[in-house]
Amino acid sequence: MSGIPLANVLPLQGGAVCSGIALTVSTQCLYTYGVAFNVLQDVSRQKLVNLICLVGSIGAMLFYGLNQTKVSVTATNASIFVAFLCGQYGQVILNHNSIIRLVSSKSPTTEQIRTTQRYCLILYILPCFTMIPIFMAIVDTAGTAKALTASYYNVVVSKYLFMAIVVVTQVFATYTDVKLLNRVDEVAMVKQPERKQGKRQDIKYTYWVIWFFMMIDFLLKILISLGYPVLFDGITTLIVIILRTQSNLSYGLLMKEIMSGGTSKNTKSDSVKQDLS
Repeated sequence: MSGIPLANVLPLQGGAVCSGIALTVSTQCLYTYGVAFNVLQDVSRQKLVNLICLVGSIGAMLFYGLNQTKVSVTATNASIFVAFLCGQYGQVILNHNSIIRLVSSKSPTTEQIRTTQRYCLILYILPCFTMIPIFMAIVDTAGTAKALTASYYNVVVSKYLFMAIVVVTQVFATYTDVKLLNRVDEVAMVKQPERKQGKRQDIKYTYWVIWFFMMIDFLLKILISLGYPVLFDGITTLIVIILRTQSNLSYGLLMKEIMSGGTSKNTKSDSVKQDLS
């Protein structure tokens, strides 16, 4: 009796586990914090990227099964296209968050923050260009029994392009993570050295979990580039974004309070200056 090829099992098993993690965390976040669509407001932007990652996770989960059964090329292409597009917009919002963090670390004025937010809108055009290889893959495989994932434009072009985007984005985000955590510690030591020390440790532990999944994501991308059939790196990328989003929504007000040295107030100025996204 012949067994199932490893190249078929790994994407299904790994994809199923990672999709379950992504769906669980993003659904919980959606239930707790709701949905918003204003990318110029930090908290709303986190809620939006969580929704985007939830949709992308569903698309990826459907793709793993459809890609193995070959039941419908159209459904396979639709599911992976949604996953790719959501992944690209997830990277865009993550870069938006990182830029706002970096600018905010220099104690800018409210108007400077607003101006930076508006300039960041340019980022939302970029997926129109990064998705070009996927559109070419759809055209390349049109009228055949192959999914777009079998096209040269996906296997060679978009795969390495998306890998490069993820690595650069995550390294940038990690740099701003470290700057933010150091800033929280510095301010806390001056203003309230004994208060909320346990909470600050919780924040650090959360970021260690984020960085752990980020390293798994990088490892999978290295294995894929070496030819190993671990084709579920896309969902691990979404997990990292979802975990960052959950951390931003869970600990944002706490970190603002630590850095302000007292109780955070929900003023319009606070909303604009929030640099914990």
